[in-house]
Amino acid sequence: MKINYPAVLVAGILHWILGAVWYGIFTNKFVELMAWTPQQLSEIESQSHTKEYVLAFLSSLVLVYVLAHFLRIRRLVI
Repeated sequence: MKINYPAVLVAGILHWILGAVWYGIFTNKFVELMAWTPQQLSEIESQSHTKEYVLAFLSSLVLVYVLAHFLRIRRLVI
């Protein structure tokens, strides 16, 4: 049985979007727990976060790809 790569890509994108929504909902609580001052927060917001976004997306793709392999192997055993 083959891995459906378009499905892996779509699942990776959806996982990444779901993570963004999740952290968007709890941003205020996270900032509160970190005890960042408004000055620190504005400093962090002014930085580029492209590297983190790309790394998060690649992590999502790897996670989904490994899960697809696990499910493929599991299906072959059953």
